[in-house]
Amino acid sequence: MLLTNNTSTGGWESLQLKVEQKDVGVGGSCATPGTIFDGTQNPKVMFFDQADEGVYWNGLAGGSTYCIGLAASNGQNTLGTFLRSATDSEPTVYPKFTATVDRST
Repeated sequence: MLLTNNTSTGGWESLQLKVEQKDVGVGGSCATPGTIFDGTQNPKVMFFDQADEGVYWNGLAGGSTYCIGLAASNGQNTLGTFLRSATDSEPTVYPKFTATVDRST
């Protein structure tokens, strides 16, 4: 999963997300993310200090459904999801992401 826009100029002092990946099996569903993500599902912390940030889960088996998301957070965890505005105003730029998939033969 890659960041597709630069959030450093949008009013953020610090922005990092603890992103999780959960295998919900063949034909599984990501429709109820609140029950999937709890902070322990293959977590990776994505630090937004550059425009080309990303997190990667390598070696995932084909034929399964994988959900990507975040556990509920107050944004105060310096080792996980941590959000700080640069001013009293709400930030104006929010992260946008894209997922990439490499297929092995």
